[in-house]
Amino acid sequence: MLVEIECKGFTGSLTTLNGRKCLRCSKWKLFFAALSCGYDGFFKNFDPDWARRVVHIGGNVLPFLDTRPGGVLALSNYYFDVDNSENKHAAYYIGQGFTKLFACQILNAPKVVHASRSVWLPAVGTALKAPLLTVGRQEADLFAFGPGGIHVLESKGRSVRNGAGRLGNSALNSAMNDAMAQVSAINTVNGLAPTSRSGCVWTLCTSGFRGDVQDPPGAGWDATVAPAEVLRSNYALFLEADQSRFRNDLIQGYSLIELPGSENSGLYVGIFTEILQAVSSGRVAIETVMSLASSQLTRLSRTPAIEYLEDGTLIFGLGRRDFFTEEQLPPETTGIKNVVQQELKEEFSWQTGLTADEEQETVKIYLTE
Repeated sequence: MLVEIECKGFTGSLTTLNGRKCLRCSKWKLFFAALSCGYDGFFKNFDPDWARRVVHIGGNVLPFLDTRPGGVLALSNYYFDVDNSENKHAAYYIGQGFTKLFACQILNAPKVVHASRSVWLPAVGTALKAPLLTVGRQEADLFAFGPGGIHVLESKGRSVRNGAGRLGNSALNSAMNDAMAQVSAINTVNGLAPTSRSGCVWTLCTSGFRGDVQDPPGAGWDATVAPAEVLRSNYALFLEADQSRFRNDLIQGYSLIELPGSENSGLYVGIFTEILQAVSSGRVAIETVMSLASSQLTRLSRTPAIEYLEDGTLIFGLGRRDFFTEEQLPPETTGIKNVVQQELKEEFSWQTGLTADEEQETVKIYLTE
């Protein structure tokens, strides 16, 4: 599925981004991006509450997403059936997920961390709480790191009723002005001017989604994020999980863990094992991890059962028919075994079998060169 974005204001080496671009997205990819976007932000690590965090974000994203005829990703009608105080949380997390996908796919900056992990200058209050919670000040949500430099991003999710598909100019301009003011408040990150500052406004509608992104100039705060903190925060979803629950027998080279609440449907998130080992050591360069992640992208892109992010992580729907989009799932297919056999052909090998209760089919996928 493709989500259209209108980009404006990018300069220098990023001038080519201006105009219409498209994000590759699906229900599950968007959920995974929201789940891992600024996972441990807001001054708290979530390792004691890992399962609660996963269920919390899942409940704020998945009920509000539907696939329309033709494979269009859109808001569910349920979004407008709940109270405004409820659905605004969904808009926040959906917007965060889209912003991470924008950083990964359009900016080529797949290491995304919440700005609250920074040390700010000039110092205000306690280091991690300045200036984000300082009265009267609001700064950008996210920092993204990639081969082309550091990017500052702010996300705004705004909904439209009745399938209009487009925010009114007043609502769009108001949201965009707020977003641009927040990213403009960042002068430098780690002593360098950001390659871009992206104010991102996401229009959420029952007929589909679209994005508007603008890159304004910046002045103001100087933020510092240690490289080790960038990696630890970006992969916190996996570092804070119960590592005794990881499985290495489903996708060759990957460590996967089943998400809470999916025990009967087999929904896993995974990380390239070499990245997990490297980041766990705390002594690896960001560039090294980027190289490890990029080495896997071609192989992952061939697998219909996988939705992946460019940082070397993935979400894997074992046995879930609704994990697949209409375009990915052949109409004659009745099970995941057939999907694998029809779509992967000689590129992969597979083994299938039944669990002890002989009700759930198990598939092992082996990625090969």
